[in-house]
Amino acid sequence: MGGERIVITVDGVPAAQLGPLNDGTAAASVDDLVSAGLLRGPQARSASPPAAPIPAPPGRSSTEVLREQRDR
Repeated sequence: MGGERIVITVDGVPAAQLGPLNDGTAAASVDDLVSAGLLRGPQARSASPPAAPIPAPPGRSSTEVLREQRDR
């Protein structure tokens, strides 16, 4: 994993920097990034199952059904 660092400026003042996450000798793992404080680890999700799909009535397009669901 290599690359160069790029500095982003706003009105000529450095505001951000894009570049490799480490020295480029190896790909950084998620655990490495969390340990370095560069990334937050995944959060626990709700244990509830997702909602059951709504069956589309025959003869109607998915666009029509979606518009109807959004209007509710």
